[in-house]
Amino acid sequence: MPRNKVARQLRKHLLKALEYIITNSDFASLPGDQCKFVSSAYNRLKTTGNDRNWNIEITQFEVPIEDQKLDPHSPTLLMGGIMQVKNGMPTHLSFSVCVTFTTKDNAVECGKIVNAPSCCLPGYLNQKRVVRRFHFDFQPSISPSSHVQYGGIFHENGHVTDCHYCLEHFLENPRIHYPPIDLVLLLDLMIREFETVLKNWRQETNWRSLVLKSQDLWWKDYWNRSAIHINDPRGVTFHERIYGER
Repeated sequence: MPRNKVARQLRKHLLKALEYIITNSDFASLPGDQCKFVSSAYNRLKTTGNDRNWNIEITQFEVPIEDQKLDPHSPTLLMGGIMQVKNGMPTHLSFSVCVTFTTKDNAVECGKIVNAPSCCLPGYLNQKRVVRRFHFDFQPSISPSSHVQYGGIFHENGHVTDCHYCLEHFLENPRIHYPPIDLVLLLDLMIREFETVLKNWRQETNWRSLVLKSQDLWWKDYWNRSAIHINDPRGVTFHERIYGER
């Protein structure tokens, strides 16, 4: 596919996805006016006149998790990321998801924290804590170019300022080979992993159309290439191929 067409399709699809999110009544019902973070990205991308060269940051927005077992910890999902296109091709795609807890004093019973053992918890009661963080990257300049990492640098992005994060962010490995994932695919994955107010999106026709388009843009060529790597007649292993060793 010609570069200009790739970039145009990516920008058009992202605009459509962001518009869906900010005009959805379920998303609008989230506490803390989360729409403004997505709206800001949408407005910046919409005013970008160059399809071949653009980059966008979607500031982390927060979605409460509806899980009775986790209620004492006020669990939420924090999601956001960046996307860069240069000379008509994607050069960097990075989206992260954090699971956060805010464990209250009343979650302590007889000196024990209910369902939340943690080495750092006693000193951070009533503060938001990142208890899980994953980020999904596509970077052609490194190997494997498409990967997922546990941990990594936690970006506050100006509005998550009271969050305790104690994972060792300087560890860059392992980078685990994983198909490229954009905001739509990440969101769809999370609303299936967790119960949230966005659960109705799972069967919503327009949302599913966005997911199918993301699959076409990011996974169709990826899986075709993966099949070629696995069926390499020279006996080269898949890991040798993705790490550029053979």
